[in-house]
Amino acid sequence: MKTKQIENYENYSVSDTGIIVSTAKVVPIILKPQKASQSKKKYLQVRLYNEESPLTKKGKKLGKLFT
Repeated sequence: MKTKQIENYENYSVSDTGIIVSTAKVVPIILKPQKASQSKKKYLQVRLYNEESPLTKKGKKLGKLFT
């Protein structure tokens, strides 16, 4: 399985089959896409975080959803 780092998201890579892997920890984690809550077409989405991710009022990173 070949992987390529996702541009602007240094801790994530995507495989040639579309699997997204988080490499932020010592052991890589395969992300599980979830159903988009407002999508009538039942699209799947994942949330990715990077250094530029804005913070919520409670100080957590917000991240960006990708469909």
